[in-house]
Amino acid sequence: MRRVLVGVLLAALSIAVAAAAAALPIWPLVSDEPYYSLYPNGSLVVVNGVIEPRTGAMWPYFYNATAILVFLFFASFIASFFVEMGEAVRAFFAVISIAIAVFHYLSLVTMTNSLALYPLIYTITLKYHGNTIQQYYLDIGQIFIIYSIYNIWKLLEK
Repeated sequence: MRRVLVGVLLAALSIAVAAAAAALPIWPLVSDEPYYSLYPNGSLVVVNGVIEPRTGAMWPYFYNATAILVFLFFASFIASFFVEMGEAVRAFFAVISIAIAVFHYLSLVTMTNSLALYPLIYTITLKYHGNTIQQYYLDIGQIFIIYSIYNIWKLLEK
């Protein structure tokens, strides 16, 4: 039980660091788009399929937090190859996976109201020059939820 608590606390510390660092301008590190130079006073959102600029949108913050947590997750995942996959490691991955899913879905719901969720994918509907376009994406939120359930199951199995 003590090792599970260590894993949960380590994940909580990682989440706190990601939440604080999400306010930093990490966009140039994760994208080729010159985002901040194009939209210095706001960001783009999708409202009823139409892309429009909006000041004070929260999705870039949630997106940054998701990107930081995914980076920490994969760095930890690689490091886990060199240690025993014990209770602390499983608890860490379970908690951080849930946090990734939460921040991922927060970024989606604050970015668009044209969102549809399906098993392992989601779509965003866009209206562009009179055409309706469905963009399909792999839903990492659901993948991380499945991985979290797996780790919780393995913790309870012992």
